[in-house]
Amino acid sequence: MSTTATVSTVDDLFLAVANPKIQIICLNAGIYRLTRPLIIARSNLTIFGGNAKLVIESNINYPVIHIGSTKLRKPSTSTINGIVRNVTLHNLFVDGNKTNAVENSDFGYWIKNNAISIRFAQNISLVDCHANNSRSGGIVAAMSQDIFIKNCQSDQNAYDGVAPYRCTNVMIFGCGLNGNVYSGLSIEQCRQVYVCGCRFANNADWCVFMRRSTDIFVVNNTMSSSENRSIFSSKSKFSEVSLK
Repeated sequence: MSTTATVSTVDDLFLAVANPKIQIICLNAGIYRLTRPLIIARSNLTIFGGNAKLVIESNINYPVIHIGSTKLRKPSTSTINGIVRNVTLHNLFVDGNKTNAVENSDFGYWIKNNAISIRFAQNISLVDCHANNSRSGGIVAAMSQDIFIKNCQSDQNAYDGVAPYRCTNVMIFGCGLNGNVYSGLSIEQCRQVYVCGCRFANNADWCVFMRRSTDIFVVNNTMSSSENRSIFSSKSKFSEVSLK
């Protein structure tokens, strides 16, 4: 049976995330001001935000939420600190406070100050989340697989709205990726990416930027008001493309 914790303060949130016996965390409504990143470095955890807002404080040079390893190299699957699996974030508003942050995090150059960062993880779901106002990307996944992003908003970020890098099996459904300084969606060195029913508007670069990726499905998306064109593709292979 899953153990559930309901939290109302930042301290209680960090304690619940660190407790491996707790599998479901429910946040009461409110603004949670973080003076350090919320690192989810264990498997089998669901967080229900209930429209709670997580904002990183000024001059705290980390992602707001980081799921998985913070190391440069892939962790061993044989250790307790191996690949993080089965994490879901639901109905969270995440603010990166980009005006008071720099691009690179204090973890190292390989992790930027994103709103939500995912690294060396598997079976990660983001549902009804809002990632915005970050100094780097809104939702960024690296070296991960089975990433499910549904009905999320990612906007007003200093780089891309959503950016999978060297990932496999990424599903992005019904999302709004708007007003980002670079692209709404940036796909690099990925396989099996499915983008369906998303809305792209007012991104300063491309709606979709793609490089060195294969088996890409971009179906029934709405793209408008991009500074360049709708889709940029270099050394990539689409399996299906259709736009509204």
